[in-house]
Amino acid sequence: MSTTFPTVSVDGKALKLSSRDRFMANGVCLQPGKGISFYDYPLSDTNYNYTNTVLLPYLKDLNINMIRVYQIDLTASHDKTMKLLEDNGIYVMLEVENKEICIKSLTPDYNYQLYMRGIQVIDLFQKYPNTLAFSVGNETEDPGYIYSMNNSVAETVQIQKNIAAALKSFIRDLKTYITSKGYRAIPVGVAIRDVFQPSVVPAGLIGTDICAEYYAGGTNAAERADFIGLNTYRYVTAEDPKKDPLTCYDNIVKKWSGMPIPIIFSEIGAISAV
Repeated sequence: MSTTFPTVSVDGKALKLSSRDRFMANGVCLQPGKGISFYDYPLSDTNYNYTNTVLLPYLKDLNINMIRVYQIDLTASHDKTMKLLEDNGIYVMLEVENKEICIKSLTPDYNYQLYMRGIQVIDLFQKYPNTLAFSVGNETEDPGYIYSMNNSVAETVQIQKNIAAALKSFIRDLKTYITSKGYRAIPVGVAIRDVFQPSVVPAGLIGTDICAEYYAGGTNAAERADFIGLNTYRYVTAEDPKKDPLTCYDNIVKKWSGMPIPIIFSEIGAISAV
């Protein structure tokens, strides 16, 4: 693998290249499709031709410098596809969980199987210089959804606390593993759902901004998330997105600017709110 391609690490509230320039992400998410096997694992070498001939032209046309991938096949080779992306200046953010092995929203449980899944993903992808980061817990924190399942503020808050504790422990253990193996310090963070209100209705629920403070908190950097990924759709759900649309992010800037770690829009755009 290349030894000259600049890697990315966390430096305070910023992502920095090994050249010391700041890394500004301009990316897209590759969401697994419905019943389309090649799109379930876009990084697998078995799907190299599709990535090269179909996906890559669009990525280059959009001047993309990173992609976020939700699922990988642990049994597959990824050397050709990762090198293809590297040659085109494209980094990869990887979700280490999958649909079957993950921390569940309603019954959060961090177990040995999940830990093993996480370190297997790290072992496979730490060697690629364009591995940007590892992400856990995609929208596992979703207080509105959790409340709708039980209609109890107290129960929902307790579930949220259990989720946060499990995910932060998972992040800590993955970071510890990376250090113990002598791998480069690839960032490990969490991706959470954006909730508009600081505390979602009804009163008393914990909003995801409060959860983010927990993930980013603590004096020991080895035990906190390296970044927070925020899945936000304020633009497409705005009443009039054609009227000064970027103001929909003003409250995010106001409420999240004090975070001591990088904040990444891990999902941001859509054709519609449906």
